[in-house]
Amino acid sequence: MGKSDNLPAWALRLRAERKRRRWGRTRLAQEMLKIADPYTLPKLKSVVGSIRGHETGRHHPSADVYRPLYARIYGRTDAHLFGSEHTLSELTVGPTGTPDADASEQLAQAMAVAEVERLCPDNADKTVPIATNAGSSLKEPVIGGAQMKRRAATQILAALTAGVAIPLDALETLLSALGHELGMADDYTLDDWDRTVHEYACALPLTSPAALIGVLAMDIASFRGVIDRRPEFDLPRAHRVGARLAALMAMALTETGDFATASRWWRIARRAAESSRDEELATWVLGRHALVAQTIGMKSVALALADDAERLAGGRPYAGVAEACAARAKIFGFQDPLAARRALDDLDGLFGRLPESVTGERVAVWGYPEERLLSCRTGVLTALGDAGVADDLADEMARSERIAPRAHTRAELKLAWYLAKSGDREGVGLAVRAMAALPADQHTTAIRRMGARVHGSLTSEARLLPEAQDLRALVAKSSP
Repeated sequence: MGKSDNLPAWALRLRAERKRRRWGRTRLAQEMLKIADPYTLPKLKSVVGSIRGHETGRHHPSADVYRPLYARIYGRTDAHLFGSEHTLSELTVGPTGTPDADASEQLAQAMAVAEVERLCPDNADKTVPIATNAGSSLKEPVIGGAQMKRRAATQILAALTAGVAIPLDALETLLSALGHELGMADDYTLDDWDRTVHEYACALPLTSPAALIGVLAMDIASFRGVIDRRPEFDLPRAHRVGARLAALMAMALTETGDFATASRWWRIARRAAESSRDEELATWVLGRHALVAQTIGMKSVALALADDAERLAGGRPYAGVAEACAARAKIFGFQDPLAARRALDDLDGLFGRLPESVTGERVAVWGYPEERLLSCRTGVLTALGDAGVADDLADEMARSERIAPRAHTRAELKLAWYLAKSGDREGVGLAVRAMAALPADQHTTAIRRMGARVHGSLTSEARLLPEAQDLRALVAKSSP
């Protein structure tokens, strides 16, 4: 374990901000002395010692002297530098699981390339011995030039998709050094970023979440650096981009089973949405988080988020309110039939008031088309054991086949659940075929939970069937 592993987050942030500017502690102390009120700071040598104490976590900066100086010099808020909330720079990205040793070694080489670029941008060939995760050291020269950069970019992608966790600060440093080869130029406009975010919102329901996390993390790190370097950006609009990126990351992480990290990204999304001053977006973040929370069994959290979303909307027909209504209906479907039906009625009424820009968006996750309304209704009515849901399920299966593989599999599993609850043994066979036909990397949290729900609804006799054992194995095999 490295010396920095146990440092408080604020100490790491202070050191990262100084290193970002390539300053020594003496330079930082000089900057402080330039702007500090007379007689509030000691002599230069003592200020350097205080900075060292802050960055090593031995002393917390005083609130009346050093904290305002750090915030002013670094252009950050006090809450960003010293607050307890997680910020983008503190978060670690990468799929969950045990990292592949080769991928870890590739990442170490890529970081060496980035260090060459940072220290010696004009020198193509350098030897950079660095420690690897295995405790050995890289002895070969790191060859410079475009080929080297392309190889390093490939290594970063391989590391992310293989499960190597990378702090966003480190990833941003890598992207800065290799940005030209990765095609991430600093001249992107906010319109460009809006289009990029929309592409991710369309890809999320279609793409393997684990694969999406890696490329999404790269753009998040790149965008974070761009905000620091582009003061001309409209800040509220930039916060809207950041809120959507963070929410998409939270959803992808949830689908891989990494609920703890996803929770931190939801906090980032909520804070960014609030800073954007866009109430419709802030409502959507709350409502979507409520829907995701109920999916993983966090019922009390989901209900509180749904209440917050509706309160913020103030009666306005936002997509986030539809998400909140759906979350509430699905929760009540297991515990209060009357409340569940009332929530469905509320959702029906709201759907008729949603703008066409919301109901007409059939792919991006922030749309709420008729297919989403139908999916919510069939889920709730199946939970309630409503015999009339069979026709709706057939309709959903026909529609979802044209949308996305996961949506179709969820519809098939709902039909299998309905059959299992009705005592029909055909349900378990349908569930096995549906899960087996879906690629393993698409077996998300929602798919696994639906498969487990089918198995849990089987009679004791049906659980002895070979298909029931196959279903149990499929659910267990696809668990993270």
